[in-house]
Amino acid sequence: MLEALNDSDLRELGVTLGQLRKLLDRIGARGRVAAESASSGPEPELRRISVLFSDLVGLTELLARIDREEMRGILQTYYDAAQGAARNYGGYVAALQGDGVIILFGFPVTRGVSADRAISAALELRSTLENMPRRMIGAVAADITARIGIATARQLSAIPTGI
Repeated sequence: MLEALNDSDLRELGVTLGQLRKLLDRIGARGRVAAESASSGPEPELRRISVLFSDLVGLTELLARIDREEMRGILQTYYDAAQGAARNYGGYVAALQGDGVIILFGFPVTRGVSADRAISAALELRSTLENMPRRMIGAVAADITARIGIATARQLSAIPTGI
């Protein structure tokens, strides 16, 4: 369960307390809606979910050198790459906040082994960022690189298994 992640797990992933609370709120809201609509439906199931967390490397230093429009363009490129990787591997984008991205696999729909899909999405995201043209900020090249972490756990879900 996501609730089983401890402080050191979250620090290693770079997830802030605020981001974790938003993630748990979203999961709880979906579970309540599903439970209310399926009260006589399927029994809750235990499923394995994987969480991919990513953030940009060196964002603070980069912010000191560029204006807001340039930063908006960099973040949009990063978000597009993350959303594409999530879409290609059946992930659910739970949060795009600042330079952080959280993608869930195995929630709200189960589609095969969530950890394998999370790893494939992470590799695609990394590859997409590595193959992007270098941005020049003044006379300095600004590479867009990300730290990516994945955690896998079991979660009790009242949401019926999908595709």
